[in-house]
Amino acid sequence: MKGAEPPPASVLPPPSADGALRAALLESRQRWRDALLMAVDFVFETDIQGRFTFIAPDPALGHTGCSLLGQPASSLLLDPALDPFQLFQPLRDRRVWLRRGGGGSCCVALCLAPLHDESGRPIGLRGTARDITSEEQASLDAAASLRRTAMLDQVMQTARQEKLIDLRMRRVMEGFCDGVGCMGLALLERKAGQPLLIVGEAPEGFDPAKALASAAVNRFAHHLFPGPHGEPLIFFGLAQGQGQPAGLLGWRAAGARDFDGEESDLLRRAAEILGGMRHQALEREALEREAGTDPLTGLLNRRAFVAELERRLARVAMMRGSGAGGSLIYVDLDNFKPLNDQFGHAAGDAALKRIAVLLRDGVRPSDLVGRLGGDEFAAWLDGAEEDVAAARAEALHRIGQRYIEGIGADGRPLSMSIGIAAARPGIAESTASLLARADAAMYAAKRLGRGRWSVAPPMEAP
Repeated sequence: MKGAEPPPASVLPPPSADGALRAALLESRQRWRDALLMAVDFVFETDIQGRFTFIAPDPALGHTGCSLLGQPASSLLLDPALDPFQLFQPLRDRRVWLRRGGGGSCCVALCLAPLHDESGRPIGLRGTARDITSEEQASLDAAASLRRTAMLDQVMQTARQEKLIDLRMRRVMEGFCDGVGCMGLALLERKAGQPLLIVGEAPEGFDPAKALASAAVNRFAHHLFPGPHGEPLIFFGLAQGQGQPAGLLGWRAAGARDFDGEESDLLRRAAEILGGMRHQALEREALEREAGTDPLTGLLNRRAFVAELERRLARVAMMRGSGAGGSLIYVDLDNFKPLNDQFGHAAGDAALKRIAVLLRDGVRPSDLVGRLGGDEFAAWLDGAEEDVAAARAEALHRIGQRYIEGIGADGRPLSMSIGIAAARPGIAESTASLLARADAAMYAAKRLGRGRWSVAPPMEAP
């Protein structure tokens, strides 16, 4: 058709008010859903029987919607005896432990709001749960740390009141034994695993060393294992080091519960403390021995020898009645200076070491042997009368000839002059006096020709 008008372009009708409202509602709903799920980990509703009718998100706490819908909410509780889903009362931030999907558990802050019908009757619950497991664990860890700190402070305060290291170690073990709830504790030495110290009680027939040996555990690790009769045992091995014990063994009665994590941490700390105390004690003993030891010969030095001789003379002075107190043998090497002058100090040191071995091997372990300085030595013979000391001096002289045969300067062989002084029971004599009498007897032997022994006159009672 000539001059026909083109059809008008189609124009969309303006949105209706209902459509705009619907879109706004959907957007608002999505906004609130997103905000809610950012604030909590689980949103749900239940019916009057306590069964899930709605959950979000899916999955939630490891559970899928299919596995939860229609199931009782109480089935998630670790302790069904405390069931908040049956109360139909408002709850806010109630701490509850729930089962996770796939295993494990979690602590949640549970909020509940009852649902009602038009007549006001309850028809179910609407609720949220926020996973606070990490917060709960942090709180538990903080509480455990406070308990450990308080216990350690109390144990160490009690231990510090003791002056002797062995008693301090015992107080530490007693404190940890009570604090952890052990039946007993044993600190085991490294060699053969024998106990250094035991506190508490042991079941009949229970031997800590045998229990550890039978378990065949790594002596430098942490182990939880049953004892021969089912006793829960725990062992903490300590890193090998000078003076370190093997470790700490704890036990409970057969049938008792195992040691938990907090108790294990406490006993690990106990093992470290005891190991450190033992190590420090042995180091101090070693320093004391070193301070009282002659570095060349390994014998007691003059200070240590005189100090111990003074203690033994005090015991002799307190003795009553007949009996032998003891005798002091004073040894001086003849022709030692010419040996040093001709062959040097190395030869002299070698000779001194030989004499030290001779004296150490020639007395009992309970006797004292020391180097007083230079080429002078002394030996205290406990309970030896003059005749016994003289026989010992003769034996030393005879054996000594073989020890030092061929040693000496040209034409001036090395020999020993020995003086003997006996201490009588019940007579108080000073260390200086006894040493002076023995020294005088030694010089008397030198005047008689050297290489022999002489006995000092007895000390008379005042």
